[in-house]
Amino acid sequence: MMIHRDIDEVSPGTVLASDVCGASGHVLIAAGAVLTPQRLRALKAHGVAQITVQTPPFTLPSNIALTSTEPHILEIFRHSNAQHPLTEISH
Repeated sequence: MMIHRDIDEVSPGTVLASDVCGASGHVLIAAGAVLTPQRLRALKAHGVAQITVQTPPFTLPSNIALTSTEPHILEIFRHSNAQHPLTEISH
């Protein structure tokens, strides 16, 4: 997924979702590039006000958070047959 951002709202490490072109139409930085402080300064120097960036992928909570919920989940499903072919969970 991609989103439009003002150049001042973007931080280093952000990934470009589309090419950033200068006023003459030439590509300044190609899509997929990771923005560094130097690249951000260069874009600002070329008068770029907005860019299209990739949104970070959705990530699950850490294993610690999942582990803390496990006893509650086991209690809810205590009568389920985890060995039944229709309820097996593949990892």
